[in-house]
Amino acid sequence: MRLLQILLFIPILAFGQIGEYYYSEGHLKAKGLNFKIKKPLHFKQSEGVRPNIVQKWRSNKKNGDFVQFSILVKNDDFIKSLNKNEWKNYLENEGGVKDFTDGFEEAENYSYIVLDSYPGLISDHIYKTQRLSKKYKHYSTAIMVMVESHMFLLQLSSNNKELRNHYKETLNQLAFSVVFPDQYK
Repeated sequence: MRLLQILLFIPILAFGQIGEYYYSEGHLKAKGLNFKIKKPLHFKQSEGVRPNIVQKWRSNKKNGDFVQFSILVKNDDFIKSLNKNEWKNYLENEGGVKDFTDGFEEAENYSYIVLDSYPGLISDHIYKTQRLSKKYKHYSTAIMVMVESHMFLLQLSSNNKELRNHYKETLNQLAFSVVFPDQYK
């Protein structure tokens, strides 16, 4: 009986990591890109401080480690230069994923993906930064998709590689929840 109770509880742990939807409609930093995404549970939501960060959800751990999910939106002429089918072909067949990941520090585990019918890529990478005299490493997994004239980036980051890896399933759940509603009008 105890084993049955444990087995029934596992799906709650595995699939109960996301909550209600966040809607971007009208948010200035979304730059006109309408999307919705479910929020990660047990994370503190806040506005992004830097120009392209629409929202972020952060969890600080007792030992100084953190985990953060961020949504960034960029809009520039390079992104507009290709349509959806051209982006798909470039990323999937013409080495576009490799071109993008060459710009990331220590990129690995990268591949072509599709998110709510839009082409993109996923990759793991390490960012090395410095603030004053202190140097930091951030371990990230980024999901980047080209949506019309926008680049939508959903990113998981942590200062602890094991924590980043632990939260990849939550990142996948968040990605599966993303909807770009304007394509359905």
